[in-house]
Amino acid sequence: MKRIFISYRRADSASMSKRLYDALARHLGEESIFRDVDSLLKGHDFRAGIERFILESDTMLVLIGNQWLTIADGTTGQRRLDNPNDFVRIEVELGLRHVQTVIPVLIDGASMPDLDALPRSLADLAFRNAAQIRDDSFDDDFARLLTDLKISNKHQPKRSFTIIFGIIFLFVLTLAIGFFGVREGGFLRSTNNTDGMPLTQSIDVMRTVTKIVASTRISSVLSITDTPDLIATASQLPTETLLPRSQPTRTPIPITMAGELDAENVRCLSDIPMVFIAETSFTMGSEQTDESPIRDVIVGAFCMDEFEVTNEQYFRCVYDNSCENLSTPHSRLYRDYYGSESYTNFPVINVTWHQALAFCEYRGGRLPTEAEWELVSRYDPLNQTTRIYPWGDTPPNPSFANYSGVGVGDVVEIGQYLMGRSGLGVQDLSGNVAEWVMDWYAPYDRSETLNPQGADAGQFRVVRGGSYASNSDEIRGANRDKYNPNLSSNQIGFRCVID
Repeated sequence: MKRIFISYRRADSASMSKRLYDALARHLGEESIFRDVDSLLKGHDFRAGIERFILESDTMLVLIGNQWLTIADGTTGQRRLDNPNDFVRIEVELGLRHVQTVIPVLIDGASMPDLDALPRSLADLAFRNAAQIRDDSFDDDFARLLTDLKISNKHQPKRSFTIIFGIIFLFVLTLAIGFFGVREGGFLRSTNNTDGMPLTQSIDVMRTVTKIVASTRISSVLSITDTPDLIATASQLPTETLLPRSQPTRTPIPITMAGELDAENVRCLSDIPMVFIAETSFTMGSEQTDESPIRDVIVGAFCMDEFEVTNEQYFRCVYDNSCENLSTPHSRLYRDYYGSESYTNFPVINVTWHQALAFCEYRGGRLPTEAEWELVSRYDPLNQTTRIYPWGDTPPNPSFANYSGVGVGDVVEIGQYLMGRSGLGVQDLSGNVAEWVMDWYAPYDRSETLNPQGADAGQFRVVRGGSYASNSDEIRGANRDKYNPNLSSNQIGFRCVID
């Protein structure tokens, strides 16, 4: 089923976005269209909800009115589109990287922005074929848009009867199951007692019913209530096993070996989200002892994982017998952290430097160098300056990163801190889990200014970014830490790069 995300700026095209939303909803249903945070459940993080819907959409409509390009911040006077943390910019960047079809929709005669007028991260938008919607010819323009989207020009039928039937069906079947279960001695019966319906069979029936009711679209396709609680008590710790301790038994989704770059479109070819980083000169280091000297270095082009490697991704490598299975499955609070389906999209931890490198090589890549990691963490492409933190020079707060000042006390799922992403579009560089890099821990060589590789040997490998237990100083982009490459930690994970 088609899912459409409508990106717009309130001051530019709010009324037209509402009209377009209503028209699309009549054809596809409201749950298939995202227009505003009002579409999200109250009390949930709207940043994560927006990102999740974008990643699950197959079409994004970018509504561009006459002021979309030029609207400025009322306080700073800066054009909003030039702010890396502007939500419209973030939406379009995510769409260009992850959504199959991105269509600029020009409102009431607006012109397509010139390439030179767009931030570099939005440059691809200038080459997308645009649609037009005018207020005085809306019906005709909308009909053409439906044709472009390959949507039938027929209204979505009412589903009230289907929904009511689904609810009644669920209710009746639940009563039936409960009746027969109680007759035989109780619904939640031990699986060792064969007289009544076992608990596992009851659960299977209920799952089947849930799927049937879900097909009536009673549940919103944008339900984010399934997100696991970040902190579990001892009695709530998961016990179900998904990822095995010895021999894997389930069939994983294959990883595409991504060792090449689509030069024509400047995109990284990988089924794991990556960000292309062009060759860049930036100022590396700080005045702190092991971060000095401050010097300008040049780093060649590469692709970097947008997020840290997850439990699920690492397990695929284990399944293919290309990576060692983890000997420690738990995190600080979660007993089956590497083993429960609740944490498949959380960063993999408890990996040694050697295991991290093996995974990256399995994908046709490697670990990033210190210079590459610091470039992505600190460089501001808009102002061509070096930041203190990935998001800027503003001190950390719970909107930017998972660190000791937040009080979570353990790892959280990837992509939860949109406000904390770097100027180059990479997320989760500060806090949550620290990250192995390629370099040996040693003083910087002042003369090494072109693709610095660090020392040839040493005792420890460098770890970057800080973790959920780190303070605000330790999650700075220039901060360096070290760890024995033969050991693992529940605070250390990694991400990969591909040349």
